[in-house]
Amino acid sequence: MKNYYETLNVDLKASPIEIKRGYFSLVRKYPSDRFPQEFMDIREAYEALSNEKTREEYDHMMEMSAWDREFFEKSRQLVQAGETKKAIKILEFILERQFDSSLVQGLLAEAYLCNGNSGKAIKILEKLVEEHPGNAGFKGHLAHAYIERGWHKKAIKAYEDALEIDEDNLSLWLGLSKAYAAGQWMSKAKSVLLRALEKGKDKDWDYITLYLTLIHIELAMGDLDEMKKSVKKLSKASLEKEESREHIGWILSQLSQLLLGNGFMEEAMVLLEEAEVLLPNNEEIQMVRKEVQSFFDLEKEFEKLMLDGLIEEDIRNLMELEVLPREMLGLEEDHRKDLVFMIEYRILEEIHLFRKSINRLKEKYPRIYEKKANFFEGAMDPKRRGKMARSYEKQGKRMHRIIQEMAMNFEQNYEDDDDEFLGYSEYQEPHVREEPKIGRNEPCPCGSGKKYKKCCGI
Repeated sequence: MKNYYETLNVDLKASPIEIKRGYFSLVRKYPSDRFPQEFMDIREAYEALSNEKTREEYDHMMEMSAWDREFFEKSRQLVQAGETKKAIKILEFILERQFDSSLVQGLLAEAYLCNGNSGKAIKILEKLVEEHPGNAGFKGHLAHAYIERGWHKKAIKAYEDALEIDEDNLSLWLGLSKAYAAGQWMSKAKSVLLRALEKGKDKDWDYITLYLTLIHIELAMGDLDEMKKSVKKLSKASLEKEESREHIGWILSQLSQLLLGNGFMEEAMVLLEEAEVLLPNNEEIQMVRKEVQSFFDLEKEFEKLMLDGLIEEDIRNLMELEVLPREMLGLEEDHRKDLVFMIEYRILEEIHLFRKSINRLKEKYPRIYEKKANFFEGAMDPKRRGKMARSYEKQGKRMHRIIQEMAMNFEQNYEDDDDEFLGYSEYQEPHVREEPKIGRNEPCPCGSGKKYKKCCGI
């Protein structure tokens, strides 16, 4: 595992300016959303070496016996790997030998936090902040612990104090924005990011991560017009810096899939078009864009089909699985194929229930019918249907596994719903429905023309 100097690509005698340059260079190369672990390693190294006292302590630690150093590095690896219980035991053992090691205490606080014990983490970090008032890193970690505890106002104050010490630490700006967002002060969360972008203009900061976070905030606020403007600015900036193209193209592709998953088709297409300009030969972007364009071509016909009560629901569900982009379905490809298999098997076994629906689909929605024309033609032909049914029957074990997995997923979702309910701390008046309940497959009352489950019922 690299030591902190190696992580920042600087010499052991590097000046504070050289350490800062190394930090700026690396956070541009490894944006946090695409390279979260690398970003965390860079931040950890920078915070240790940018403060005079913790740097002295780290230098002293490097001069210790190989045995002691090995214990420290091993505990770092365990924390990164999520094996926090083992890490905590080692760190507590080290502290018995090195009582004054603030770096070890800081790592122990991180391990406690990862282990879900924010109380112990806060206790350690508050002590470190008191003992090292000029250390922005400790204040930032304390602020993060406050967020985990749900103490958003305390977190905001701690981040602001940390930024007064080191305004060049990008993680502190991102953390302050996160603290405001966690407290549902979205406008202030956005304002923090805009301030950071303005300050970073002349400092060569990592604008990619700042813009990406800003886009997420604007999406959460429902401000899609502002989100589009931010995307345009991000794309324009990337055209000016060749080395950023790949990162930004990848990020826009990921964002587009997030938008698709929430039903924002047009906005997702805007992002995909921008991503394709930056990465014209990227196969994944081309594939997703093709899926979305295909849906746009069939959208009006598809919406009519979803509302057509003369077509059996199984047929409508099958075509939904074939027409909607994967991101809108919210399913992994294997799961989608499993569901298609189950519906097709039922159609083959009980074709008498579906003949009229298949004929109507072919007559009224020919372009959508073409998506599964080969299957439907086989299902309607007695000879071909027999062969197909035998083939599907051989996969009965697979079907049994699918049903078991679906049952497990249902059980897990039920447990998750219980957990969310238990989060309420105050009595709530029972809700009295003023209008009839809207079915998941009924038209959305907002007038969009979509199913309720794909619109306001998300």
